[in-house]
Amino acid sequence: MKKVNAVIACLLVVIMLTGCAGVEMNMQVNEDGTCRFAVTYCYQQSLYENMKQEKPADFEQGSKEINGKTYLTFRRELTFSSIEEMKNALENNTAYINALKNGSQAPEQYKEDQYSAPFENVTLTKDTFIGKLRQTNLSSTTQTKQTGNGVTDISSMVNGASGNISMAEYYKMYGVVMDISISLPQPIRESNGQIEGNQAKWTVDNMPADEKLIAVSSDQSIFAGDKEAPVIRGVKNNTATRNPVVVHISDNVCVKDVQINGKSYFVSDFQINKQGKFQIKAIDTNGNSSMVKFTIDRWGPNIYGVKNKKVYRKKVKLSFFDNCGIKYIKVNGKKQKARKKLVIRKKGKNTVIACDKAGNQSKVVFTIK
Repeated sequence: MKKVNAVIACLLVVIMLTGCAGVEMNMQVNEDGTCRFAVTYCYQQSLYENMKQEKPADFEQGSKEINGKTYLTFRRELTFSSIEEMKNALENNTAYINALKNGSQAPEQYKEDQYSAPFENVTLTKDTFIGKLRQTNLSSTTQTKQTGNGVTDISSMVNGASGNISMAEYYKMYGVVMDISISLPQPIRESNGQIEGNQAKWTVDNMPADEKLIAVSSDQSIFAGDKEAPVIRGVKNNTATRNPVVVHISDNVCVKDVQINGKSYFVSDFQINKQGKFQIKAIDTNGNSSMVKFTIDRWGPNIYGVKNKKVYRKKVKLSFFDNCGIKYIKVNGKKQKARKKLVIRKKGKNTVIACDKAGNQSKVVFTIK
């Protein structure tokens, strides 16, 4: 079975509009240094049947009730003799595939073009886990798409100043399951997930925006001393544009939450390509925040008081309006400062162009005799 037991990136792409699916990953570090990694893929019955796949080898089949829905489950558990061995499997594609092949009934099914390690940039010790989910594109389910520049376009999920729905709300609506946990030998003191004794857990309700998972059981704090706010790149505050906006958000520790017009999204690199007013707020785990506001506008300014290609026998009084504001006006090729009203007395043919702050233009041509 090829795509069924791939990592999250492959799994979530096949969800689309066909049904409910998800993944559970459980990691455990023991006191003696041995480790365990278990992955469970969950499929609603109709989705599994539509995929027309055979039961994957090496995976234990079962079923479970999640949020009132029954899912078919396929579970595989890998064991490791050392922390370093599991760390390598979590972040290195070759090591991960070799771990899947180890003891497999069908090792030939594990190919590098279909399987990849679930994390990147992993730190793993007895008291610390840090790992960024590898190309999960959580937002690639149902209502989003990937752009040519490799970021997620979330335009269909944001509706200008109102009408947004959060990523978590989308996932719950479509029955997407996301459950990741790490257990350390000692009680966890600090995490950007939910702490339950020795375990930290991440679900669709608390997934960090940059998908960087952190859990620490030592006394040394990662979050407490952090006073740096996240950095938002790709758009300037209080600007207007007619082009798609590609946003990149980063933080020295972790981008915990990205809010777009007040709703949370599991994205730190994304594109918005629709008209509207947008407010992006990025918050790290220690509460430091940054914010930008911008407008995407593709309509030219309104020009009142004159009609295109009409002839007038007296002076013409024009007025201008645009939601983004007027940047400049051109009268017969000469640029003028922005203004709300303008009187033209020149006889003959006149051309007036108004440009807004997003770069959109409107033009009228008329004659005064």
